[in-house]
Amino acid sequence: ENGDLEKVSSLELPDLEITPDVGLLHPLLSNYAANPKSYVSWRLSSECKELAKQQKFKLAPNDAPRVAVLLYRKHVITNQRYIQDLIRYFELEGIVPIPVF
Repeated sequence: ENGDLEKVSSLELPDLEITPDVGLLHPLLSNYAANPKSYVSWRLSSECKELAKQQKFKLAPNDAPRVAVLLYRKHVITNQRYIQDLIRYFELEGIVPIPVF
């Protein structure tokens, strides 16, 4: 029995990822944006355009229509693929998504 306890206590656990209660995300964004204003500011920035260019990610023009996309937080936490696909699709179609969870 002591051997089992030693095995368990020597296990290395992955770092804990904390997902905020509310946030915004984008495939090019490394962390969650805290609010729509900071998200839109980032999305329209030259930093975002440079990341898109490096990753060959097509962005909608800055003056394109904007659409809010309401997401389930549980789907964000479990990394459901449709979220990234949906954001990419909006961008490809010339719409700036504002994905909020």
